[in-house]
Amino acid sequence: METLNLKSGESLHSMMELQKGLMDYYIKIESLPNYPVDITKKTGQRVIKDMARRAIEELSEMFEELNAANTAISQNNRDLAFEFQKQANEEIADFHHFFLELLIFMGFDEPDIDILLHQVLEGNTNSLYKNNSPLENILIQGNFVLQTCNIQKPSYSLCFKNKTKGFLIENPECIAGNALSASVIETIKIVTFDLIHSINMVCHSLNAREHHQSEKDLDKIRITEMVSNMLIQWGIWLAYLELTETSVFKSYKLKNGLNLKRINENY
Repeated sequence: METLNLKSGESLHSMMELQKGLMDYYIKIESLPNYPVDITKKTGQRVIKDMARRAIEELSEMFEELNAANTAISQNNRDLAFEFQKQANEEIADFHHFFLELLIFMGFDEPDIDILLHQVLEGNTNSLYKNNSPLENILIQGNFVLQTCNIQKPSYSLCFKNKTKGFLIENPECIAGNALSASVIETIKIVTFDLIHSINMVCHSLNAREHHQSEKDLDKIRITEMVSNMLIQWGIWLAYLELTETSVFKSYKLKNGLNLKRINENY
């Protein structure tokens, strides 16, 4: 198995740099503007909304694949469940590609995200938030919200963690347990919808509409608030699915390499 060579706290920075490398190709392939775009213009907002749509599509597909895997488990069809779980894992990696692309096109790099998070969490005296990387704090905040809301994370029979080549699961026993309960599936649906909603609200805060003939002044404070909320909702989603910093990076890097290979092969 490939060694990640990932230092603690470097995951978000590394993913964003890898994504920029892909974007340099996609800008030429799709005739996209350079990043960051001008969010005050319709043309820039159109790009951001398109990336949001792509990210939301991957989230929706992830839930459908997971639900199908769970149904297969309940019918004791382990092989089929394994295939659906593999697809769900890949949809997660695809989501993170478009999610990061959305942030990059908006002009948010890791230092900007770090500043945003510290503004959101500045009233929290919990020492856990000090001197951590942005993604670590996103995950900490996600777990904090789940605990505050008394939402207990399940012990997954279907695992998202420890992905390897082909987005399979290293430990087959991860998928050998009982099906997830209806309440767990419903909670996964809720946290996924909440993340989708937060992405849509970022788009809504970009108030240029295709049918409007004039450009409108942007409420930059509201945009910042919506992006901050989106990052927190991302953390809640990651936390409930028990996706760790390492597993997020691991699946992302695998799909990044596959996408780069496809580009070079004119896929």
